[in-house]
Amino acid sequence: MTTKKTKKTKISPTQLTMAWMKRRGFIAQIVERWNPFAKVRQDLFQVIDIVAVNEQGDLLGIQVTTRANISSRRAKVRESLGAMYWATHNQVEVHGWQKVGPRWTVKVCEMEYDKYKAMWVEKEFEGNTSKKVTQ
Repeated sequence: MTTKKTKKTKISPTQLTMAWMKRRGFIAQIVERWNPFAKVRQDLFQVIDIVAVNEQGDLLGIQVTTRANISSRRAKVRESLGAMYWATHNQVEVHGWQKVGPRWTVKVCEMEYDKYKAMWVEKEFEGNTSKKVTQ
């Protein structure tokens, strides 16, 4: 008896965020692109992987990563002049994905730039719950 091996398809954090944003009522588009000459992925303003908008007009720039890399991506956003300009009028979120048992969970960091105080304001929450955790 021969057993047929099923190939497990890996889903990327970007695809997880695309599906999650759709469930949240957003239309989303991947804006990072592959540069074949440099052989690297290039983000919009060096930090935004996905742009999403909802019917209320909320515009999000999203940096997507794994849960283990969320702190380095937050630092990347803080250092980006493009992200700072974006965040003065729109929202920036960092999504960190992790598989817990059979389910994927997301940690979200909402990042706003307060141009009057010249500082970043950040709020974290678990995406699968509505409980906010401030940091």
